[in-house]
Amino acid sequence: LDIGNASNGIAINQNFSTLDLAILNNEIHRCEGTGIISYSPSGIDSLALDISDNKISNCQNMSSNAASGLDIEQYTNLAGSVTNNTLSDNTGIAVVIGSTLPTPTACLTLTGNSSSTDYLLTNPGDGIFNLSPCNVDAVNSGVINTSGTITPVQSCPDATPCPP
Repeated sequence: LDIGNASNGIAINQNFSTLDLAILNNEIHRCEGTGIISYSPSGIDSLALDISDNKISNCQNMSSNAASGLDIEQYTNLAGSVTNNTLSDNTGIAVVIGSTLPTPTACLTLTGNSSSTDYLLTNPGDGIFNLSPCNVDAVNSGVINTSGTITPVQSCPDATPCPP
């Protein structure tokens, strides 16, 4: 499947007060844009997210999104799980998850993912971003970079702090 014209594989580009989004078992290859993107111009108030068992490869990000493989942005509240996805040979950063809206809250479970390039998890100065599990670097392949305060927790949504 070749997706040309700097287009994305799966794109959610609408404003919602509540969105329950499950993207499961897709194969997205050779897209000129981003494999899976959720970018809402003025934001999603409550985003429940499950992105699992997808294969995203050779996406080029010619549409200048934040990431070539998986890009989840602009939410006020995120309860999400990104598990068992394979991202390979994508241009630049493969995964970006973060919001620039005022005081966003996120609890993200990130496990079993494999990426040949980096992840970037971002949180502005006034937001809360909990990330599980405690050994997130060990249960995913690829380099996980963070920006802003990201708090490791044992699991979501209970947000029990990781042991010191």
